Amino acid sequence: MGTIYKKGDTWYIRYDVPPGPTGKRQQVAISCKGMNRKQAQQLLREIESDIVQGKYTPANPTSCATYLREWLDFARQRLSPATQSLYEMIIEIHLVPHIGKLKLDQITPLIIQRLYATLLHPAKSPSSRKPLAPKSVKNIHGVLHRALSQAVRWKLLPANPADAVDLPRQVRPQIAVATTQDIQRLLANLDSTGEWAIPLLIAISTGMRHGEILALQWQDYDPTKRTVIVRRAFSHLNATTAITKGTKTDRTRVIIVNVSLARALDEHYNHAVYNQPTDWICTRTDGFPLLPRHFTRSFERLAKRLNLPITLHGLRHTHATALIAAGIPVKVVSERLGHSTVVITQDNYTHALPSMQQQAAEMVEALWPGQTGKNGVSPESTE
Repeated sequence: MGTIYKKGDTWYIRYDVPPGPTGKRQQVAISCKGMNRKQAQQLLREIESDIVQGKYTPANPTSCATYLREWLDFARQRLSPATQSLYEMIIEIHLVPHIGKLKLDQITPLIIQRLYATLLHPAKSPSSRKPLAPKSVKNIHGVLHRALSQAVRWKLLPANPADAVDLPRQVRPQIAVATTQDIQRLLANLDSTGEWAIPLLIAISTGMRHGEILALQWQDYDPTKRTVIVRRAFSHLNATTAITKGTKTDRTRVIIVNVSLARALDEHYNHAVYNQPTDWICTRTDGFPLLPRHFTRSFERLAKRLNLPITLHGLRHTHATALIAAGIPVKVVSERLGHSTVVITQDNYTHALPSMQQQAAEMVEALWPGQTGKNGVSPESTE
């Protein structure tokens, strides 16, 4: 029979474990830091139940920080460089500072739940970080859950404590869409943006993701057909490096560009020093590609200077919203944006669909005007 006791502000539990090779009685005492008496008692009952059923896993002295780093080293072989960088950032910035000192087997659902609450609503202090969005917390949960699942497979834990955690409800962010006047003001100031003029014009005219824009090569542009082939994207690795990968959906798509963009690309090609098939369309003066993070920050400064209420990604939403509002079929817009399914486009741009309903009603009236009688019944339908 186990016991529960308190030292200072922390509850502890002590229980018997199966005898070792010598047959001597073995007792284990563990800290229940962060738990109240009731929670510590519940943990004791669960451990004793596991012992009776033969599911008990001996205490693991490995710290959570040590385990997470070892797990990442193991997982690297199956992760892209960009994902490795992301996982490492999540572990070192969000997980290790909060739970890194705890032993692996001390990680409970309650501790994880409190971690997520802290990330969503950090205590106000000069050194505290900004609150994270629910989506960011879900990304952190994905890494932690994956790491702890591997610990279960390696017999380091009897179960995954992250399974019992409630995730925050994700609210779809409202991304601002530029007005016609905003876009006109932006176009009028493109010449002042230097090397960013062409990528900005491509963003406005095609709705491409900014990583896809910067990864375009001259071989992807066909001036005769006025098309660009989107087959790769830049993914941010760190402050000074980006890597090339496939598109977000790993699908190649063809976008027909408007005449104004085609003329701008033709002129850009004629004046470019680096215009071989595998050279980048959007480059620095030395021919090296422009980086996604620099594109984002440059647009932030430009938007502030021009008083534009949008982000760089907002140009993509502006393009899509304008097309849908103009009556372009959602399927065509979805293909142009590179969404994996048309459902994603419909969900993201439902705000623009009512205008299409209005256009449909007006089109029906234009096709068959005056087709109803006084009582709302077509004259030809009465006998």
